[in-house]
Amino acid sequence: MILEKPSAQLQVLIRTKCNENIETRNQDLETIKEWLRKQPHLPDTWDDEILLAYLRSSNFSLENTKDKLDKFFSIKHVLPEVFADYDITRPELQECLRSVQFCTSPYLTSEGYRVHFARVIDSQSDNINFITFLKLIMMFIHIYLKAEAVEVAGEIVVLDTSFFNLKHAAQITPMFAKKFLNFVQNAVGFKVKQFNIVNAPALVDTFLKFLSPFLKEKLRNRICLHRNIESLFDHIPKSMAPEEFGGTAGKIQPHSDKLATLINGKFSSWLKEQENIKSDETKRTVKPQWCDDLFGLDGTFKQLNVD
Repeated sequence: MILEKPSAQLQVLIRTKCNENIETRNQDLETIKEWLRKQPHLPDTWDDEILLAYLRSSNFSLENTKDKLDKFFSIKHVLPEVFADYDITRPELQECLRSVQFCTSPYLTSEGYRVHFARVIDSQSDNINFITFLKLIMMFIHIYLKAEAVEVAGEIVVLDTSFFNLKHAAQITPMFAKKFLNFVQNAVGFKVKQFNIVNAPALVDTFLKFLSPFLKEKLRNRICLHRNIESLFDHIPKSMAPEEFGGTAGKIQPHSDKLATLINGKFSSWLKEQENIKSDETKRTVKPQWCDDLFGLDGTFKQLNVD
């Protein structure tokens, strides 16, 4: 990924928002790595770039970072739908990759935010498996956290949901929604500052009401449903949006092709390795309260010992 580095002035703003001190940053990173080494149930293999992303998303609170990482490595067990089978050569992933377009703007907003766009281009929207679509997004998030070599203050997502229909909605069960949204809100390695939905059919309103019980107020308030494309530019610069999203930043396809090349090539083996970088719950010495709160079933992890 070729991503714009923030100016010196913007770096100061971003570091202030993330409570990042460049003089103690490496020490904080080593503290987290040492803590991971001492946790018998957590993996021994990590990427510094991703650990730094978790520190930034936690405003460099060591305790919050530890909590997020613990949840992330554990949630991977109970969401195999999006965290397993990362072999990009699998036919269902290749079909989905051909049917969608993703674009990460190389530029940062004046607030230090990175903007991401996603849309479906398959005219036969029934061909899209929504769970596979979410898995592909998770794979791109892994690549993004690995490749983003500079600080950002948060992420803005823009999703074109014109393809979304009853078949897709039916694939999201209440249990899946609860687990996935717990990951997004409690264990993801970046700050979701805005989630913009454009070209939404009426069904999306109903679907958002279905998700509402699983959403914290903070994230609920950051979801923006746009009735027309122009209102999107109250939130992001028009110059950063691809033409397909009403912007002036050129076509989305070249950007999407670059991401597809990365996922098919440079990062394909690395992504496959990420499947196994998760907790070993048989070695957990203390079971925190969130294990039950998060999944709603006592002893859930005992049932996950055999892969």
